[in-house]
Amino acid sequence: MIDFWARSQPDKTAVDDGVERHSYGELLRRSLRNRTGGRVFFIARNSSAALASLVGLLSSPSTTALVDPLTVSEDLEFQLEDFRPDILLTDEEVYGRNADVFKKWKAVKIGEWGSEGGGGLGEVVMYYAGVAGRTMQVVHAAEGFWRCAHSLATAMQLTPSDVVLVTPPLTHVLGLLTAMAALMSGATVLLMRRFDVDAAVKLAEKSTVIVGVPTVYAELNKAGVGRLGARYAVSGGAYLPPDVQRRFEEASGVPILQIYGLTEALVLTFQPPQLKDAKGTIGIPLPWVEVKLAEDGELLVKSPWNMKRYGDPAETEKVFQDGYLKTGDIVSMDERGLLYFRGVKKRMIKYKGYPVFPRDLELILLKHPAVKEALVKGEPDPEVGELPVAYVVLRGQASERELLDFVNSRVAFYKKLRKIYIVDKLP
Repeated sequence: MIDFWARSQPDKTAVDDGVERHSYGELLRRSLRNRTGGRVFFIARNSSAALASLVGLLSSPSTTALVDPLTVSEDLEFQLEDFRPDILLTDEEVYGRNADVFKKWKAVKIGEWGSEGGGGLGEVVMYYAGVAGRTMQVVHAAEGFWRCAHSLATAMQLTPSDVVLVTPPLTHVLGLLTAMAALMSGATVLLMRRFDVDAAVKLAEKSTVIVGVPTVYAELNKAGVGRLGARYAVSGGAYLPPDVQRRFEEASGVPILQIYGLTEALVLTFQPPQLKDAKGTIGIPLPWVEVKLAEDGELLVKSPWNMKRYGDPAETEKVFQDGYLKTGDIVSMDERGLLYFRGVKKRMIKYKGYPVFPRDLELILLKHPAVKEALVKGEPDPEVGELPVAYVVLRGQASERELLDFVNSRVAFYKKLRKIYIVDKLP
């Protein structure tokens, strides 16, 4: 579809990140220079050039790992050693922050690398195995991303006249799939390089569709957002507090529609604009998605874009049941077929829409010589969703500050522990 728009409207803006703008013709030309059959470790912040690179990589026989640009230290080293890339594709900022880690690999900055690999589509790897609750490979067919984007574009009712503000990272499902859906519709993507609330307000005034996690709308409320002309806003990645939704809708006049997905299954449901008055729903299944509820309410899904496998075959076997993927999420369905999120079976914390796996943090804590046992949980917080906190039983001497520094120096900002409780027995 992007080829079609590049031929029919080559000069129309496809993506604008506030610094660099690509027309559809330029987007296609740049994407064609980013096709390869190798293993590419993609770790970069949002930019027009990054989106063009991803379009090329997902249209090629490459195996591409999408890695959050905030990943640092041991997390980053683990993912690199696990994936073993031929090329590490990054940007100036991420490269500068991780130069010591990157020096072992062939690191190239976006725009300074080109390859015109053969035909066919490869695989995409992400490292947020939410259902299994571990940082490990989640392997998708690249074709699944395009099929999901096509289905999502249909559900979102996007047209070439739309201007879609995308605030989440392109290395996450919500950011990448909504950007791809917009491009498949011939729309214009306004891509935030990093979130800044004042800039977001100005961009929202130019947009017909706004995409963000719940904290984006909370920040817009704090900034005093006024009336907007958007058709609707999209919220996903975490629980949307009713008060945040109500305040935003009253101030802006724009309804917030909810979207639901997970790393293992990409985007699965969307709340149609025609059902904007239904509050609290995560919508209905996208075209080509089948759903059913287990006896305990767990959502089971089947779609052409379910993941192929985990890096661990044993975990792959656990997560599929008769062709359906177990999501680990508890939902209910009303008489109209609308789905409602009710809770989780899986161990995962959501901080500002980012997934945090308690087990990963527990394993780091257990590396400290003074720690005997550790348990990480999420504490509810109205501003960010959940705060990662730990309960620790000691075998030696260590302070809360020492343990916090020990963990937090090794992980991205969103994974950092916010508090440690030193106890005699785990709760």
